[in-house]
Amino acid sequence: MADRYWVGGGANTNWATAGNWSASSGGAGGATVPTSADNVFFTGVGVNSNGTSTIGTATTILSLSITAGFTGTIAHNFALTIVTNVTLGANYNITGGAALTISGTSNMTSNGRTWPGSLSFTGTATKTLVDNWTVTGLFSNNGLTTLNGNTLYMGSSLSMTGGGLVAGGTTLLIFQGTGTWSGPGVVNNNLTFGGTCLITLSGSVQYGSGTFTHVVGSMITTGATISFTGSTYNSPGTFWDNVNVTGTMTLYSTLSAYEMTLMGNVTFAGTHAISVSFLYNNQAGTAATITFQEGLYYYIEQGFFGYQTRIGAILHFTSSSATNRAFFTLLADTEINLLASFTRMEAIGRPVRTFNGTVTDCINIFEFHDIPTMAATF
Repeated sequence: MADRYWVGGGANTNWATAGNWSASSGGAGGATVPTSADNVFFTGVGVNSNGTSTIGTATTILSLSITAGFTGTIAHNFALTIVTNVTLGANYNITGGAALTISGTSNMTSNGRTWPGSLSFTGTATKTLVDNWTVTGLFSNNGLTTLNGNTLYMGSSLSMTGGGLVAGGTTLLIFQGTGTWSGPGVVNNNLTFGGTCLITLSGSVQYGSGTFTHVVGSMITTGATISFTGSTYNSPGTFWDNVNVTGTMTLYSTLSAYEMTLMGNVTFAGTHAISVSFLYNNQAGTAATITFQEGLYYYIEQGFFGYQTRIGAILHFTSSSATNRAFFTLLADTEINLLASFTRMEAIGRPVRTFNGTVTDCINIFEFHDIPTMAATF
């Protein structure tokens, strides 16, 4: 491992020119060009050190430190990969839109600078934001990364092509631009969509155990599927095309969707309920329990389907309270196809085969379609 200082004394401004690099701050040029084993410094010391420094080919270095003394320009014309720490300077110019990739354990300091290109995290190591970061290009995560520290502001698109941002990361992600959210990787950091954002979901995306907030801006969900796993949700006014739910879903606004599929054991908590056209649960395991919050009203407009797909696979719908009910409101033409057991549930508007108005321990097979009125007792 060696230290390399930009002094700008070569025949051109390119990083690949050995004459631009010194082994000491302000020292003579002619040191070797920095590699993935070398720390790179821009200190602004030296006759030509505050000129332009051009990344003319894809480059990997160990770390990057730009001090306040460097007032020149770094032209990011090709991708730069940094293995460990990165510190941007407060007084230099950034040009070019090439990608910045952080591959290892890193402390990242922006000094208030906006990163104009894309930012990518790879590998499984922890990245820590020492201060807030603003990225105007694509933000992507291609590994199982923990992201800690301050806030990351995203101005373009969010791509989760790898394992995801793992649970436990303390960084708040704020999307405030126009772009897409794509990729199968799971976002577990707290995620907020704000400002004048316009985000389009592409394909299938996943949100995990953090808090998902969308209070302003627009979200286009047509043709896309979002999966929530153990999430806290506050997204008033958002209408999803397709939603999958696993684990505990804590709702602080109504979760509205065309189709919702409950996968395995699901608990709805919080202060709000769901409003969906179609609600599905396909139980392929030995048992699953769907728990709805007591006292809340869950709206189903077109179809309510719950199946036991193998003998002994008990699908159970219940209230969060041992005594108080949760409620379903079903539109008059709702199709109901249930093979499940029920306790402490009540159907409002259109009953679902009840004992005196309460859906209680219905363990038989029920399959009925578009029947205007069903018996109150059986």
